[in-house]
Amino acid sequence: MLLIFGYSSAIAWLEIDYLKIGANSWVQNIPIMHSLLSFVISLLLVFRTNRAYDRWWQGRKLWGRLV
Repeated sequence: MLLIFGYSSAIAWLEIDYLKIGANSWVQNIPIMHSLLSFVISLLLVFRTNRAYDRWWQGRKLWGRLV
């Protein structure tokens, strides 16, 4: 944990003091982009899970008919 804290602190120092990234930089929009992307990926995951369950249920019905 201390190693990760040190690494993040070094990156934050580089961005703030060395690179002088201000409030109008494109880097400020990265959290918004991540939240939108995670929302889209979660929807795709839900739809894939529902489709897989539907296929499993259809296979179960066919197996029940066969037995």
